[in-house]
Amino acid sequence: MKKIIILLLLALSCLAVSAQAFDFKITSIRSEIEADESAQFLITIDSNLTTIKELKVYSPEVEWDVPSDIIKVYPEKTTEYKLVLTPLKYVEPGKIYGIKIYFKNTKTDEIIYSDIVQVNVKSTTKTVSAYRPSVRMAVDMPTNIDPSGPVNVKVKLENQNLLNLSDLRLNVYSEAEGFQTEQDVKLIPLGKKILELNYNIDPLQDPGEYGLTFELVEGNEIIERKVKPINIVETTPEFKVEESEEGFFFKNTINRQYISESNVEDTQTIKIPTTTIKSWFISTSPESQKITEGENKYLVIDLTLKPGESKEITITTSYRILIYILIIAGILLYVYYRYKSPISIEKTVSDVNTKEGGISELKVTLELKNSANKTIKKATVTDYVPNISSIKKEFSEGTLKPSRIFKHKTKGTIMKWDIEDIAPGEDRLISYTMKSKLSIVGDFKVPRAKITFKKKGREITSYSNSVGVSTP
Repeated sequence: MKKIIILLLLALSCLAVSAQAFDFKITSIRSEIEADESAQFLITIDSNLTTIKELKVYSPEVEWDVPSDIIKVYPEKTTEYKLVLTPLKYVEPGKIYGIKIYFKNTKTDEIIYSDIVQVNVKSTTKTVSAYRPSVRMAVDMPTNIDPSGPVNVKVKLENQNLLNLSDLRLNVYSEAEGFQTEQDVKLIPLGKKILELNYNIDPLQDPGEYGLTFELVEGNEIIERKVKPINIVETTPEFKVEESEEGFFFKNTINRQYISESNVEDTQTIKIPTTTIKSWFISTSPESQKITEGENKYLVIDLTLKPGESKEITITTSYRILIYILIIAGILLYVYYRYKSPISIEKTVSDVNTKEGGISELKVTLELKNSANKTIKKATVTDYVPNISSIKKEFSEGTLKPSRIFKHKTKGTIMKWDIEDIAPGEDRLISYTMKSKLSIVGDFKVPRAKITFKKKGREITSYSNSVGVSTP
């Protein structure tokens, strides 16, 4: 029976097939193998077309490794391709396996040809320990990496044979900092395992493309290796803020430390809320600009920081200038009310007469008023008449006559009124008539009068206003 099977295999090893566009021929090179060996077949393809075609060879079999290769078939030429079939899992010795092979057009996905090749797995006494380790590794992780968050990686391992792999080590490394793993792994025969790796990489890692390498090592031999391309993306989160505050005597200072957690140079606008009145008393270092957004007002600073860099902004609100102004105003008011004269004197001019186009005579009135709540005693009123004029000797009834009148070389006529007392709130009127020696043409100014009295031993003097008169 076994001889019949062998003869059948030899008969099938030289199989020639003709298709409409291609002629396929499959010849066995090695169809009898041990359980840990590979079978080989020679594929010969003759094209009946006038253009180059690309065919893809593949197999749906899950227990055999069939390379998904692309075969270029040239017109009027014979194309040869060596097909290598390797068992992925343990196969039972002494059995014949039929493996279906497909050829399809890469552009149209049309299946051009299919056939079954048969492989005889010979009986053997070879031990499992002589098998070469075979592990399939798959990596599941995102391609675009945000360095500010955790990175989760799943590594799927599958033992392809009956070896008990108890001395495996998974090495993970990359040029991007933070990816570093050395982990021992054990796989039972035909076993599967999923390793979950979690990485927290440097949030300031330079953005760009890197390779993440996964190596599965037994002893000193790398039995499986994959390089996963990753892209570290740019991140520009809001600057981190650390704040301290201190205040003393109507002055408040806020120190804010802004720290960049971006992995690129970043410029952000710092907005400090304020009001119209408050902005008069607030200042910043570095200097800020005032902006208005709707009903809100802000002080803004454009702050540029490199990755990991920090800068300080100082916000100072000081009402001290306002306090100083209020203190000075209070002092001035105190001095004013402390030293101001409690009596006022006002001078007015009326009944102006003219002669020959100029001023010849006018009436002068002095109004005294005591605004204090105490009686002013022994006050003296002094008034001056320029040399160009003189006073009438006659005084109106009810007016107080001068106590003294005398001449002065430069000041003219000087009149003094001695007043014994002026009661609180009392008004006194003093009037006299001044006549000019010559008609005065143009503007004429009447000198100021004054009143003098003593208060607590200190002499106080108040002056009247100066009155100007013009020719009508």
